[in-house]
Amino acid sequence: MSGIEEAREAYSQAMAGRAAVSGYLRLIPAGDIYGVQVIARYKVLQRHYRRLERAWKIIGNPVGLQWYGMRRGRLAEYAKTYSVQLRAMQQTVVNCAQLLSKTGNWRESWENECVPVRQDIAAVARMFSYVPRIHRLFSEKALKWVKLKQAELNETTTKLLTERMSPAEALRVLNRLSIEADKFAEQAVDELFWSKSSREYYEKYRKYLLRYREESRQGLKSATKPPSRPQFRVGAHGVYYVTPSKSDDEGHEFSNVSVTVRMTPQSPAASFVALRTDTPGPMSVYSPVRDIADAYFYAISMPAVDEKFKAKKKRKGWLRRT
Repeated sequence: MSGIEEAREAYSQAMAGRAAVSGYLRLIPAGDIYGVQVIARYKVLQRHYRRLERAWKIIGNPVGLQWYGMRRGRLAEYAKTYSVQLRAMQQTVVNCAQLLSKTGNWRESWENECVPVRQDIAAVARMFSYVPRIHRLFSEKALKWVKLKQAELNETTTKLLTERMSPAEALRVLNRLSIEADKFAEQAVDELFWSKSSREYYEKYRKYLLRYREESRQGLKSATKPPSRPQFRVGAHGVYYVTPSKSDDEGHEFSNVSVTVRMTPQSPAASFVALRTDTPGPMSVYSPVRDIADAYFYAISMPAVDEKFKAKKKRKGWLRRT
């Protein structure tokens, strides 16, 4: 499928969902801060409906070499990117309205909100599935923390399902769990890289973490592309770098776009409404703990990968000379 055809399909889906969103917007409680945040994000993207319509009038129905014109190509890329974001934002509005009003498929909307928090807790567990022997006691403490937070998340779900907690209160619990997971992971890395001999690893970790978080902030620029960051496998004897495989979501237009009520770096229009504050809340963007875990694994595994690469390169040079 060509770029223009992909853009046309994404555009059609965004326009088809436009009318349905207005009904869900009316379901969102006016005084709820999460509802206010979602509505604000939707309004930021609303202006792109008219821009997309104008873009498609210019693109028209290309014939022959017109498919490959630079102007049409740029317009198609714009149309595809913002159509995907609009469609994701429409789904976010639906999820928010159903959850806060407890109507429709609100249980699925809640489970969708839980997924990033489960991934944050799992990222901490993954970090401590392999650690040096000297940190074994700290590892046991971390895995106990993971079990405690998993139980707290399950308890929150039970309270919400049994009417003992409101959706807004449950979302605040998710906020707190995300903050705690992020702080625990950062403190854990400081503990693991505390000794002087680990200083080089810590510097590499900070470098990779800054790079990943910058990539996360730029994530919506490549919203329709699968993630390409390095992958790692944790085994009984260490952490191994593995060749990135094709994502199961490759080609799926929501592969890199979040449809949760709580904002992540992949949430459409999050940067326009997020507040920069020392106390994260409903108007804050939550960075995934996976960034910390991946930066940590990269720091401890890449020196061995680099050595392997240098040895391979040296061997190839020797073979050429002989």
